[in-house]
Parts: sequence; C-alpha cells; structure tokens
Amino acid sequence: MSGNVLVVTTSRADRLLIQEALQSADFDVTLALDGAEALLRLEMHPVDLVIADMTMPKVSGVELLQRLRSLDISVPVVLLVEDGPDKCAIEAFRAGAADVLRKEELTTEFPDALERVSDRLHDERRRRQAE
Repeated sequence: MSGNVLVVTTSRADRLLIQEALQSADFDVTLALDGAEALLRLEMHPVDLVIADMTMPKVSGVELLQRLRSLDISVPVVLLVEDGPDKCAIEAFRAGAADVLRKEELTTEFPDALERVSDRLHDERRRRQAE
C-alpha cells in the first residue's frame, strides 16, 4: 500500500495513533489540526485519502466533505465519530464519507477500515488508468 493521506483531528493521541498506523503501511502522512487547516493543505498538496474528525472547531468533518465536493476535489474521506447515536454515522455517509470509524474503536477497527479504503483507492487508480 502507498499514497498520501491527510489526517485531520484535534486529538493529539488520535493523530499519533493514525499517523503511526499509516506510516507502518507505507503511506505518506500530512497532519492538520482542524478542517480549516485541512482545506489550506489540500489546496497546496493533493492527497489520496482524508481521515477527519466529524466534530471539529471552525469546519466540521461534514462541512469539510461538502467544501471538497464544491471545490470539485474528489478524494475519499473517512470520518471519525464519537461514541454515540448512529445518526452521526448516517449523517457522515449521507454527506459522502467513504467510511466511518468510531474513535473508541480506532485501535481495533482502523486496520480493517484502512484496508477497505486502500482497496477502493487501488480500484479508482486502475479505473483512471484504463480511461
């Protein structure tokens, strides 16, 4: 696996956990502290995947997704949600999230989610090459 991933979370612990997992899977990782910073980074450097908190100051994960679509930036986004109602996950998928992970399950579920999204990235690359 390889590619460029932007990780957007206000939690230092989550950033480090995700960064280590991605780097061990040979991904290049860029970090942002919130959605506003993420948008600036994405304007400068395109990425293959965005992993972002659903709830952030300034620009939420759903708002980030909406802004990416309005800027015609097509990149899969995995949203991280707090433990709570499933309506957060439903809202994330309706907004166009490629996947949703509960923060408390990061250590156990992240490898599987990464594999699912990585498979989609690989399929998307092959599709683009075929065009």
